[in-house]
Amino acid sequence: MNNFTAGALKPGSSLGSAYQMLGVLVLAYIVAFLDRQVIALLVAPIKASLQISDFEIALLQGPAFSLAFCVATIPAGILVSRWNRRNVLICGVLFWTAGTILCGLADSFSMLFVARTIVGLGEATLSPAAYTMITDAFPKERVVRAMSIFTMAATLGVGAAFLAGSAVINLVNRLPLILPGYERWQEAFWLISLPGFFVALLLLLVREPSRAATPVGAPARLTDAFKLLWRRAGAFAPIFVCSGLLGIVYYAGFVWYATHLIRAFDFSPSQAGYLLGILYLCCCSLGTALGVSLAERLHRRGLTDAPLVAVALFSAIALATSAYASVGSLYLSIGMLVLQALALASFYGNLVAALQLITPPSLRGVNSAIFVLWNSLVSLTVGASIIGALSDTVFSDPRTGLGHSISLVCLVCSGISILVAIEGRKRYRAAVVHGQDG
Repeated sequence: MNNFTAGALKPGSSLGSAYQMLGVLVLAYIVAFLDRQVIALLVAPIKASLQISDFEIALLQGPAFSLAFCVATIPAGILVSRWNRRNVLICGVLFWTAGTILCGLADSFSMLFVARTIVGLGEATLSPAAYTMITDAFPKERVVRAMSIFTMAATLGVGAAFLAGSAVINLVNRLPLILPGYERWQEAFWLISLPGFFVALLLLLVREPSRAATPVGAPARLTDAFKLLWRRAGAFAPIFVCSGLLGIVYYAGFVWYATHLIRAFDFSPSQAGYLLGILYLCCCSLGTALGVSLAERLHRRGLTDAPLVAVALFSAIALATSAYASVGSLYLSIGMLVLQALALASFYGNLVAALQLITPPSLRGVNSAIFVLWNSLVSLTVGASIIGALSDTVFSDPRTGLGHSISLVCLVCSGISILVAIEGRKRYRAAVVHGQDG
């Protein structure tokens, strides 16, 4: 099965087919985030039901998912470099959907932890497969735009998770229990899992694009990827470091801000979910459009390091708005979060495109997997856990402590990201000149 399907897209096939494929991948990404992040709206009932702390909730939101995600990411990258990427992705979708169903069957912290790891294992297939399929399906000059549209789905997924999660919570609270002996937060997981089956069916209609300049079935070795990263460390380092740091800032908002609204401003879970869902859905579309437009304008002006220039600006805006979770005014807090969400909507798409454009085609799948692994370790595992630990220990006020924890982490990470992006521009420009010859 290391060959492509008979109907694989040929080089020069219609751009319309590429965008159809992109649309399905975007939907898959939205559903992945829906399954991944709906737990953020269920913190209160899960804590009450399982009798666990903020730190344990942080473990469920972060390490339970992200460590499994990390463990599976490099094997997934190798699989998508050698096998039919669409079929690998279909298996991944079905696997993480099963994990979401199991979250609804959990009756203890340990069982819910295991179920979250299954979600992480399945979702590890998505980014490596999608990144390489998009890069192979679109002409070089459209890769940043296509990649930004795809990564925009992460923010759309956040918005969808809040909106759909709120709707599901309201629905299960009004309806009789589906199964006796289970609680309503468990039923919410079951309902949230249903779109995964629809995505798997849609993926069956997607034809895999031909791999650029790579013999069919050519093996991609992990050692070759690490040699490339080491040889061009100066070019790759700012991409990885900025992505990890801004990922912490980005995840801090939608992992913990709903809980902050509930504690500091007496929101109900559904109120917090509807507010943040609308906010992220609106900001992601506008922010992505602005971010892509900025990067393309910089590129037209001859800046080969346009992604890093854009990321430095995004980091500066994130720094200026980092106190959004600490201010006492609800309207000021939301306004600052809106500005930050707009700024960070396309940082990841810019950095993914920057990574792909200096990576040889034969190593894109493996390098993408390493990149996703890095971001999961830093953004989800470290970032989510630090905020939970700070809230339990340093900033322990029950109403404001979580907000201060979020703002401190955002301040430090965005400030460092500015410096790294600016410092890395010269070395990245040199790598672009060398191209993708490894």
